[in-house]
Amino acid sequence: PQVNEPGQYSLTVLNEFNGCSTTTSLTVQQNIVDPVADAGATAELTCAVTSLSLSGTASGNSSNLGYLWTTQNGNITSGVATLSPAIDQPGMYLLTVTDLQNGCTTSDQVLISQDIEPPLNVIAAPGILTCVQLTVALNGQASDSGPTFSPTWATIGGNIVSGVQSLNPVVDQPGQYVLTISNSDNGCSSSSMVEVLQDIQAPSVDAGEDFTLPCFEDFGFLAGTANGGGAGLTLEWTSGDGALLSGANTLSPTIGTGGTYVLLVTNQFNGCK
Repeated sequence: PQVNEPGQYSLTVLNEFNGCSTTTSLTVQQNIVDPVADAGATAELTCAVTSLSLSGTASGNSSNLGYLWTTQNGNITSGVATLSPAIDQPGMYLLTVTDLQNGCTTSDQVLISQDIEPPLNVIAAPGILTCVQLTVALNGQASDSGPTFSPTWATIGGNIVSGVQSLNPVVDQPGQYVLTISNSDNGCSSSSMVEVLQDIQAPSVDAGEDFTLPCFEDFGFLAGTANGGGAGLTLEWTSGDGALLSGANTLSPTIGTGGTYVLLVTNQFNGCK
């Protein structure tokens, strides 16, 4: 006979010629105990942790257990038939444990997440170095900041006076400046660059040719020229031994005596003289 339930089964054999019979019994046991599967604790991949090993555990009525990992959207690089496979992608990972003695199986799953978000890195447009603006403070205040974010500045061709590990360093040379922000939580970093320009071009100036003011002339005119800075030039004539009668802020002032006359030209845009 075939049976499909555990229990005690008795077999009786009867000799029909003499009426004698014999009975024997046996017990059919059942082993349908499922093994125990635990896929382990959830974990996170980051820019610093690009791969990890899962930590599954299993137990059963027998020591003859089989393991198999499968995944949705993840990637198992090795150890698919072990309790500690290596993975390198986020996703859902399923551990199936089979009791090879009774054929029973149990499954458990674990979610592996990922944080590879780089820090926000924004640098405002910097000022221009000029004859009066000798230093410029860079501005990375729009970037991520806080106890887990570390800013560091580097330069190509420039010079950082102070604040190399702040969001607002002070620089005094033109060049390219690179801000790198690192996030200690996930190991991710980001970089951005800004260029600091310099305008220290002085205007060109000519006070004119020397000449002699004759005694019969009560006054004379100077003839200066100036270029550079477009319309943004200011003029100033001075003299230690001469006499400026009028037009000291023009190219052709009126003078009353001989002497040395100095023309100072200032570029209003960059302060260069």
